Amino acid sequence: MMRRGGTKHCCWGLCNSDSRYPERLPEGTFFISFPKPGKIRDNMTQWEREQANVKTEKATRWQYLCGRADFQSLERITSSTYICSLHFNGGKGPRSEADEPERATDCELWKKQRCKRRTTNQTACPPKRGRKRLLTEESLNESTSLPLEHETSEITLVSEDKAPESDLKSTKTTKLRKQSTASAKVNNPIHPDYAPSLFLEPLPKANSLKRKRNDVARYERARKRHENAINGPPQRTQPKTSCQEHPHSSATSSVDAERLEAEIRLSQEQRNREKEKVKLLLHQLSVPSFAASSCQNDDAKCKMMTGLTWRVFSELYADLDSFIRQISPTPPRLSFIDQLFLVLVKLRHNISFELLSNLRRVSQTAMIEFFWKWIDLLYAKLGFLVRWQERDTKHNDVPQFFKDKFPRLTSIIDCFEIFIDPPKNPKIRAQTWSNYKKHCTVKVFLSCSPLGHINFISGAWGSLVSDVQIVKRSNFISSAYFATGDQILTVRDLNLQEEFATKCCAELLTPAFTEGNGQEVEISGNISSVRIHVERVVGLVKNRYTILKGPIPISIVQRLKREANESELSGIDQIITVCASLINLSESNKY
Repeated sequence: MMRRGGTKHCCWGLCNSDSRYPERLPEGTFFISFPKPGKIRDNMTQWEREQANVKTEKATRWQYLCGRADFQSLERITSSTYICSLHFNGGKGPRSEADEPERATDCELWKKQRCKRRTTNQTACPPKRGRKRLLTEESLNESTSLPLEHETSEITLVSEDKAPESDLKSTKTTKLRKQSTASAKVNNPIHPDYAPSLFLEPLPKANSLKRKRNDVARYERARKRHENAINGPPQRTQPKTSCQEHPHSSATSSVDAERLEAEIRLSQEQRNREKEKVKLLLHQLSVPSFAASSCQNDDAKCKMMTGLTWRVFSELYADLDSFIRQISPTPPRLSFIDQLFLVLVKLRHNISFELLSNLRRVSQTAMIEFFWKWIDLLYAKLGFLVRWQERDTKHNDVPQFFKDKFPRLTSIIDCFEIFIDPPKNPKIRAQTWSNYKKHCTVKVFLSCSPLGHINFISGAWGSLVSDVQIVKRSNFISSAYFATGDQILTVRDLNLQEEFATKCCAELLTPAFTEGNGQEVEISGNISSVRIHVERVVGLVKNRYTILKGPIPISIVQRLKREANESELSGIDQIITVCASLINLSESNKY
């Protein structure tokens, strides 16, 4: 099989075809390169790995069909390994890639003797003079079944040419007879060497008996384990005669019994704990993850999902339950408490309607429908939470930190922007484009108390409108909110000191534009240190209810139903008010 000067040798069975002697081969005989095994590398793709495995399987299969004991390792296959075309079906080589050589052990050449070199013009050569051939072992076995007188006549040397009998013939005949009678088994009762046996069948070996005993013992152990799993472990009872027979070991046996009882007790307690864990896991698997029951009595999880604790959420649903049943008298596919839960999850995490509908296995249209139904109800029933405080308690609740700097402080005001999707209408897109954010936004005006309570919030305006215009058009400058001497903090862009002074006699404090003297710098620092709280409230609203971070789709900014009815109240106005109301409803406004 090794390459020797370009010579090709056949590796099949006992074949000795050689490319150096083409005259000894039949006409049309050629050599086929033996299939090479595939090589696996680290940077190969899955398809390349599969192709390499196919090549390796093909090379292993051909090695097996060649039937050579010294040619069963893939390392023996080289580039100089060949197989001749005589060993395929028809003797003309493979006709397709799926063709395989014949199995060497099934061939008559393998069973009898090595294959002879065949030539096209060569005939069977006569045996040489004096060349002898012996009978095969099969003929010897067949001869044992004949009578004795036939045996001596069969076990002789056969000569192709009639050679004279000599002493050599007699000595070889006697040696052959001794070998045949010693090695062959005689089953003929007439034969003189026949010996009957009491054991008509071969006795089983010791290994097989031991294997059977092991199988029986293994089966018994498996059966006991199965019974213990069904009925529990067998009770271990202390033999009554143990203490009588061994009176000195009574103390030791009692200690062992107590220790065994303690171990059994611990095992039972551990089993009960594991059963409780399994029950809890089964309950969690049965309850949907986006359901109100999944957060029951779990304030941390409920606040993470809805922004409210479980107590506040349950009380909110109890107050709104009667109203929602009047709006939807027919029982829906989702329970009302799950609908409220999903609405708050939508406001809290800004999850798309498509994802929510797939999680709860309802249609997207139904999800949008009950979302707006609950937004209308929350806007109508919780809008009163965004209100101005009573004048008697307004100044008493101001923290001492604010009283020291601004004793008549009433509110802190600011404007913030919310990202929206760009509208298709060019005019509306121009009205909502923000040069500061470089995006389409809507602007909202917000006012909060020194305690962080949101006491006023406006509707959404296009970002093209200035902050001063929003404050004027929202009717915030009014004597209904402010009294004489009230102080209001704001940013330096809102220059409305004259409007507040003339309409409600209130003082609007803004930081100075320039550095100025030391007193002005100190006043500006005090204003900025207090005014920063309104930015914290704005960050609280956006971070707790991330739907206000945007970008908000146009279908939520303005509902088609309200647009058809030409309603001034848009969908985003309702959502902003609901989020501000939920912030005031929570136990703490600290983020």
